Amino acid sequence: MSTTRFARTVADLTRSARRENLTITGLYLLSYLHATGSVTRTELAKNLGLSTPGITSALDSLTARGLITSERPTEAGKGDRRENRPNLTPAGHELVRSLMETITPTFAHAA
Repeated sequence: MSTTRFARTVADLTRSARRENLTITGLYLLSYLHATGSVTRTELAKNLGLSTPGITSALDSLTARGLITSERPTEAGKGDRRENRPNLTPAGHELVRSLMETITPTFAHAA
């Protein structure tokens, strides 16, 4: 894939995310959870190279929109939000699928 085509693809995906009132961080988190399933907030921060406060803020926003839910930890970790395990809701999975359709034709062409 050429650099120009890649840049257009990223721009298309960014515009689509903005239309859905998603930040790039929110899109990143949704995409990661869609691909990998549930992990702790701490693992998200580490695996994505983002700060824990940044993750928490983005996840709170996505939760308020009904795109994710948060699985509470067992008694040992109760009360420590870093140990909560965010999960995509059906609406979250559908949004990610819809956004990925924005770029699928470009990557299909590159193959």
